[in-house]
Amino acid sequence: MVRLPEFALPRGPDHYWTVACEFGPDGFTVSDLLRCTNGVSRDAVRNWITAMVADGHLRAIGSRRMRGVYGVVYAVVAPSIRPPVRHEPATAAQQMWTAMRTLDRFTVDELAAAASTEALTVSRRTAKDYVGRLARAGVLVQVGRCGGSSAPKIWRLKPSANTGPRTPRRYRAAFMWDPNAGVALGLPEAQEETR
Repeated sequence: MVRLPEFALPRGPDHYWTVACEFGPDGFTVSDLLRCTNGVSRDAVRNWITAMVADGHLRAIGSRRMRGVYGVVYAVVAPSIRPPVRHEPATAAQQMWTAMRTLDRFTVDELAAAASTEALTVSRRTAKDYVGRLARAGVLVQVGRCGGSSAPKIWRLKPSANTGPRTPRRYRAAFMWDPNAGVALGLPEAQEETR
């Protein structure tokens, strides 16, 4: 049996928030926060800071000179253990996840219909792809068919997989493989897929 090492997933907004709170009232710069993350771009950190300032969770408190360049210093307005919730536009995956958490059982067509809104229509193909990915990940279980063997499959979200309101995210991992020993070498690098 082949064992893969645990993945070191990139640090995202929840981690940024925790680190930002740890800097305390002295604040932090984009560079300070970037040094405390794992494999993310400067733009990702800068975009998160910009969004948090716009939402009123961070504020600029001054500037600091680093390596001959001045950087804006930011501080958390109201530190908390849980990161603030960003109200971003809904994605098809998020709408389908929300729908399947409320539906007892569903077909791909029923999921697409339940997840569609006036603002975002979920196509059958998008629903089929999403159901397939979640089924392969062990999140969904097939509980039957709507008739014969060629009829649509009926799916159900496993109760143990209903872990919360945010949709599972898909990551692509890269790692070195030693075919002689049958093991992965080093720590895999994972990156979230955005499509």
